[in-house]
Amino acid sequence: MSWDSDKTIGGATVSGSEWNTMVGVINSKISTIFPITLTIPSTHGSYYGSIGTFTSGESTILGDVLYYKSDGKLWKTDADAVATSKGMLLMSIGTTTSSASASYLYSGLIANSSWAFAVGDTLYLSTSSGLLQSSVVTGSSDVVRIAGYALSSSVVYFNPDDTYVELT
Repeated sequence: MSWDSDKTIGGATVSGSEWNTMVGVINSKISTIFPITLTIPSTHGSYYGSIGTFTSGESTILGDVLYYKSDGKLWKTDADAVATSKGMLLMSIGTTTSSASASYLYSGLIANSSWAFAVGDTLYLSTSSGLLQSSVVTGSSDVVRIAGYALSSSVVYFNPDDTYVELT
């Protein structure tokens, strides 16, 4: 934001250009003092990102992709149907039993040694319950939805796109 007019602060008048200079210096100092950097996780089960607490509708394991259903619980996605592929998606960051409250990843980086993706793969919802895959589904009524990207064979940037396409 840029200010053209003078500002009065504590009885002192500061010109618009002086104010803009001060704001620029403050912003520069803040980004130097508080840089945001994420370390790519390398240990199985480690993650960095936005986390929320929800109740699971079924048992889950690390890396399962889940959708938030109208019953207020998380259920495994399945690209075979729009109902199990749309809406808010989250990822399991551990093992959870049915009806248990646990933390889930909204978006961020997560490591899972059972994955075997190629670096740079775009990852889609799978027709296998709760899984990601690197190829686009092709069946009639399947749902294509991007859920993230592979940073290495076992590290995913989980960042689900809000859009999806139902194939006909």
